[in-house]
Amino acid sequence: PILANNWDCITTDRLLNVQKFIDQLVAKRTSKNGWLGINLHGDHIALFEQFQERLPSVNKHFVHVIRLDTIAQAVSYEIAMQTGQWSSHFEQFAEPKYDFEKINHRLETINKENTLIQSYLNLNGYNCKRVVYEEFAKNPRPFIREIIPENLIEDLNISSSMVRQSSSRNRDWIQSFSKNFVSSGGNVNDKEKRRPTCLSRIYRYFRFN
Repeated sequence: PILANNWDCITTDRLLNVQKFIDQLVAKRTSKNGWLGINLHGDHIALFEQFQERLPSVNKHFVHVIRLDTIAQAVSYEIAMQTGQWSSHFEQFAEPKYDFEKINHRLETINKENTLIQSYLNLNGYNCKRVVYEEFAKNPRPFIREIIPENLIEDLNISSSMVRQSSSRNRDWIQSFSKNFVSSGGNVNDKEKRRPTCLSRIYRYFRFN
């Protein structure tokens, strides 16, 4: 919705002009070398299936980024949800409070998303490079060399302006969650399950033409 608004792709009655959105996406997000990167979470796949036939005919490369420490991922996810600080480029608008059930819900969501992604890849028979986040963060170049042709590597600035978000709070929450989860035997009364998914929120936001 943010990009659609910025690119003037939504009418006054919230009807999304899909083709204009795709055209703007390709025009504004394709690199000089002709690469367009699209970040998909598991619950984006159904929406992507509706959109991808409108994309230009190109060679597709699928990369599945996973984290080995999904508890740490769930903690970071919940902190970002509470604070609105999804990266170092965002400002924090609230002070987060530890909530075992919410973190557990994030953990279940992550596991479901990974299963959705793997199922999508299996169904379509796509070749996919799996990248472990913890290893990639230490040294991205070896992984990028496996994906991008060698003649383009030298033209790339393989660095990031992002600043690591993890802190002592993250470590404390990881320890607290792990202790709570073990003591409960994994039996959690998760009220967060009733929250709408990302995809359902997008569908409610606007209609497609």
